[in-house]
Amino acid sequence: MVKQYPHSVFVTIPATAQQNSDGNWVHVSGSGLDFESPCRLEPRLGSNNAYIVGADGVKVEINAVVYLPKSCPTIPVGALMRISDGISNLITTNVKQFSKGQLNARAWL
Repeated sequence: MVKQYPHSVFVTIPATAQQNSDGNWVHVSGSGLDFESPCRLEPRLGSNNAYIVGADGVKVEINAVVYLPKSCPTIPVGALMRISDGISNLITTNVKQFSKGQLNARAWL
């Protein structure tokens, strides 16, 4: 039987902080949140679709695309993803772009 999401992804969203008007550091987004979700890893093969355009307009090389259920939380650029097949670690890297579509969510690594 074919599984739509044969892999597991473990995501760590780093906490970010900035100084408020009193000079104190406060958390702005993220919380070092960790979550796990089923996924499907598709490594980049050859030179097709080797680049995406980042939020700042710069070309970014990608090595893989991860497909996730649409119900997964939004994953910010820079979050750390570790993908496993249940036996071994397949890839550990940072998210370069994330998008939720009509049927699923995608993260470019």
